[in-house]
Amino acid sequence: MRKKAKNSALISWAIPLFAAACGIISFFMIFAESIVFPSALLGNASYTGLQTAFGYTVNGIKLFTGSAGISLAYIFPLVAAAVAVIGKGNKICAILSSALFLTGGILAFCATSLLSGNYVGTPSLGAGAIVCGVLSFVGGTAECASLLLK
Repeated sequence: MRKKAKNSALISWAIPLFAAACGIISFFMIFAESIVFPSALLGNASYTGLQTAFGYTVNGIKLFTGSAGISLAYIFPLVAAAVAVIGKGNKICAILSSALFLTGGILAFCATSLLSGNYVGTPSLGAGAIVCGVLSFVGGTAECASLLLK
């Protein structure tokens, strides 16, 4: 009986910590390439999540303006990670955390349609946005699973 209680306590901490790790790594994907223009005039042009989320100017021309949707794609997983760890064991916090994770993942995969600015060409997702979206979905799924395991 005692061993089962110890395993239950371990699982109750392992899932929020795993989800938090996914959220923190998703946030740091803001520094990786988020948007790629494969057919740019001067070859392949790639831009990081910071450049696409908060604006980027090249030679006095504003290439990207700030986009709230792209910035939220990276901020939501970080907030969800904090909620998952702080609200461990609370069902409302688990639901909120999983909703934030899943919303962040959806926004990360929609980054090309959320771009705004004076760019030429057809953008595609870069590795940073894809990893952010996948890890957000994994963290959201883990938090949903924590509700079922209680």
